[in-house]
Amino acid sequence: MAKSANNLKQAEELNEGAFSEPADIGLQPLASAYAKALFAAADKAGALDKVVNEFDSLVTEALDKYPKIVDVLASGMFSPEQKIDMIQRAFGGRTHPLLLNFLKVLASHDRSYILRSVREEFRKQYDKAKGIVPVRVVTAVPLPEKHAQAIADRIRSALGGQPILQPEVDPNLIGGVVVQIGDVVFDGSLSSSLARLREKLITRSVHEIQRRRDSVSTTAGN
Repeated sequence: MAKSANNLKQAEELNEGAFSEPADIGLQPLASAYAKALFAAADKAGALDKVVNEFDSLVTEALDKYPKIVDVLASGMFSPEQKIDMIQRAFGGRTHPLLLNFLKVLASHDRSYILRSVREEFRKQYDKAKGIVPVRVVTAVPLPEKHAQAIADRIRSALGGQPILQPEVDPNLIGGVVVQIGDVVFDGSLSSSLARLREKLITRSVHEIQRRRDSVSTTAGN
């Protein structure tokens, strides 16, 4: 028990208060506040690349495969000391000390449920600092390498930075390509064009029907 208490104390005081507990705010601002604290600590320690890679692996190789890990760490059935010990046994010696202690801080404050959100915010901050531009590219069939390179070159010329393409295949697309950068979507698919055309035709038909009704009403009134 003494060892557990000591682990908890170290987690709460880690890195001379680098991960102080933010106010109880909304999920996204809370995750962003934790991510900024982790980013600053990792950057100061010269461990930014290692921490971001390990954080990504933690989510994809542990949490995504074993989602109950988060349920356990967020459960009120276990004390903060027990959660600290679980994290130490599961990740101790295999995770950078900064990230390990960060996990302990979240667990000790019952914040483990925001781990995925923190990782997303942390990755955004890392990409911005490194000039990386994540680009989601959706096509009906797998994107040929030369086309992927052409898209990356155009984005690099327009925005600068280093585009990292994240290709996806959606058989429902009818040709063309959908490119998403952040919250901005450039939809060049044929299926989208057909949908827009259909919408225009419907709108035109509605206007024509309304025009005829107005004409009939005017005639009847005379």
